[in-house]
Amino acid sequence: MDILNRKVELKKELIQLKKDHEDTKKQEELLEDIRIIDEFLSTHRIQK
Repeated sequence: MDILNRKVELKKELIQLKKDHEDTKKQEELLEDIRIIDEFLSTHRIQK
């Protein structure tokens, strides 16, 4: 469950950065982290 919470926090941060049109480098890092989490979740069956 912690990993799902982490993903939600990353998405919230990303949305805020996009709204403010700030720090594109940080946005890219967040997108990459979210992609890694999604990949992990898809390869490991995690029960919600």
